[in-house]
Formats: sequence, C-alpha cells, structure tokens
Amino acid sequence: MKGFCTYIFTDPKSGEYVYVGKGDLDRPFDHFNKSADSQLSRMLKKRIREGYDPKPIILEVFSDAAAKSLEIFWIAVIGRKDLGTGTLFNKTAGGDGTVGRINTPDQKKNLIASQRARWRKPGSRESHSKGQKKRFASERVQKEME
Repeated sequence: MKGFCTYIFTDPKSGEYVYVGKGDLDRPFDHFNKSADSQLSRMLKKRIREGYDPKPIILEVFSDAAAKSLEIFWIAVIGRKDLGTGTLFNKTAGGDGTVGRINTPDQKKNLIASQRARWRKPGSRESHSKGQKKRFASERVQKEME
C-alpha cells in the first residue's frame, strides 16, 4: 500500500516554519534534488553548505485526501510569506499543487522566456520526448530503453 504524508520544513538556522507540502512518503526528499530550483530547495541547499542538516517533519496519513486536508490546515495556521500572514514559502493555500497560484506579470514573463529558451536548446525536444516515452512505458520497455 502506498503511504501518504503531509510534511513541514523548518529553516534549521532560524527555526521558522518555511514550507508545508503533501505527497507520497518520498516526496519531502525531492526538495533536496540537485535539479530542484524552488525557494525551499535553494534554502535547503544553502543551509547544507553552511553545515546544517535540514530534515522535514513528516506526518504520515492513510489517504491523499487526509494529506491534502492537513496541508491546507497547516498553511492556514502558519501563514504564507507572500500574503504577509506568516513565514511559509508556499504560494497557494494547499490541497492540489499549484491550483490557485497567481503569478505576477514579471513571473509570467520569466516563465515564458525560460520555456522558450529551453525548447530552443539543441536536443531539448528530443530529450523531453524520450523522457515522456520512458515515463509512460511499461517496466519491460523502460529497461529496453536504458
């Protein structure tokens, strides 16, 4: 059975709560991925370079619905930095990824520019296509693609 969780990150330097998320039990550790470039990921990488050992608080639950409810609850209780209501980096009220996220005009412009630049890089489209094919292929086909 696949487990679900709601997780909370604190800034190990200041002790402030900085992010609430939800997902499967592996999801909290995706924020440490080298390719992740969110505000949280950048802060975690910086703290690691400074010698801290950031670890999420993981609240294991038995359904995705429960994880969503807890995420919404804790974001409301702690508050979001962008709204001036708290310390969290979260950009939505929680529950379903980026649903309800409002990008500023500058953010929209930067997102469009970065996507256009990404698609113009030689081999980018082919690499993306290969990744998508592998993602949706059966295990047997995935092994053959390696």
